[in-house]
Amino acid sequence: MGLFACSKKEQLHPVYVDAALAKYFDYQPGSYWVFYDSLNNNMDSMYVFSADTLPPYIDPGNPNEEIRINMGLDSSISFTLNLAANQSFLFVKYYHPNKSVDGIEYPNVFTNNIPFDTGSKLINGAYYNGYYQNTFIQDEKIGLTNYSNINDIAFNFSPTLSDNFRINAPNGFLSISLNNQYAQRRLYLVSSKIIK
Repeated sequence: MGLFACSKKEQLHPVYVDAALAKYFDYQPGSYWVFYDSLNNNMDSMYVFSADTLPPYIDPGNPNEEIRINMGLDSSISFTLNLAANQSFLFVKYYHPNKSVDGIEYPNVFTNNIPFDTGSKLINGAYYNGYYQNTFIQDEKIGLTNYSNINDIAFNFSPTLSDNFRINAPNGFLSISLNNQYAQRRLYLVSSKIIK
C-alpha cells in the first residue's frame, strides 16, 4: 500500500474595502460637480463616468477588493479615485491637446478611518515626493455656502507648489486647488448632484 504525502494549502482570505469608506465615496455615474475657477474666471465641471468594483483575486496575486471611480474635469484632466483594502489613492492625469502628459498619484490619501487620519507625514515614493497633510475643519464657508465636517487634504511638493482637496460626506469635492507643474486651478463648488 503506497503512502502519499499531502500538504494543506494555506487558506487565503479576501480583504474587502472598509464599508464606511466605500459608502463615503460611493459616487455613481451621473454624479457631477459644477465649480467656479477663481484663478481663470470661468465655470468648470467634474463628472463621474464610471465606477467599478474589482472583487478580490480578480488578479490572482492580489487578494484585495478595489473600487475605482473615474471622473473627468473638462477635457484636460481626469481623476481616478482608487479605494483599495491595502492602499487607497487619488490619481490625477493631465492631458494637453493631442497627447497626454504625466499624472500625479497621491498615495495613502484615504484610510479605513472615518473621519480620515489627520496630521502630516513625509512621503517618498515612485509617484509622489513631499508632505501630505490632512486637517479636519468643523465649519467653513466655501464660495457662498457654509459646509461642515470637512477634510482638507494637501499635498506639498515644494514651498511654492501644492495641490489641495477639500471634501465632506454629503457633498464630495467642495474645492480643488491645483498648483503643480501641469495645471493651475482654483475651483470652488457652485452646485452638485451625487448619485449613490
